[in-house]
Amino acid sequence: MNLLLEYQLIDGTIMTFKLTMTSLVIGLFFGLLGAWAKLSHNRLA
Repeated sequence: MNLLLEYQLIDGTIMTFKLTMTSLVIGLFFGLLGAWAKLSHNRLA
């Protein structure tokens, strides 16, 4: 039973890390997109 809990803890840690990295990439993408739009001279951006 203890081994099962260890695997669940490891799986939870890996899932949290994946979610963190995904959020970081999405946030970076939208941040760069917003900065590019702000610096753009295009009125639509």
